[in-house]
Amino acid sequence: MFKGFEKAKDVQYVFTPLTSAICGVTLENSDNKKNQYLLSGKISPDGRVFIYLCDFIKLWDDLTHSQKENLKKKYKMGCDCKVSITIRLKYNLLLLYHFRFVRMHKL
Repeated sequence: MFKGFEKAKDVQYVFTPLTSAICGVTLENSDNKKNQYLLSGKISPDGRVFIYLCDFIKLWDDLTHSQKENLKKKYKMGCDCKVSITIRLKYNLLLLYHFRFVRMHKL
């Protein structure tokens, strides 16, 4: 997690609407491999993380080397935030902090 530790300390799920028609996101694993994602989203006042179709969502392997290095090293230069990588169980997600019908993705 790059940013948002003060609002979401132990993220185990990300929430999204059920379908892409209402901006829902589907995260998938491929070939018995755990995909890693870079996600932007929103953190609700109760600490739940929400992601939507219009947020930045990209497979970590699809980022350029420069993008990865900038996130790991230079991102914190623009803010007073803690920068580290969070790895979870089913989906390895990197969260960049900054409905009624939802689907939960277990991390």
